[in-house]
Amino acid sequence: MKNPTKPFAEHYPYLAYWIRKWGRMEIGYSSDFPYLGFLMLHDMGGTCFYCDEEETLDLTFEKAEKYLREKEFPERFDKKTIAEIEKQSR
Repeated sequence: MKNPTKPFAEHYPYLAYWIRKWGRMEIGYSSDFPYLGFLMLHDMGGTCFYCDEEETLDLTFEKAEKYLREKEFPERFDKKTIAEIEKQSR
């Protein structure tokens, strides 16, 4: 498990930004959408990411973080925003 005393935003800066300023994250299975997964990322357009394959919560967060960093943010956000997130994660 990752160091629990380190803030979530330091472990997962893209997820933290997403939650604070862009969309929302749901953890847990929904009776309305049980097929979507254990962790889902939503924005105004709906669900843009879901994961139900990983064995631990840390691995699930890491997969969502990687998705945001490599796919979602380069397509949606300007380089300045991405640079700020990267700077905060160091």
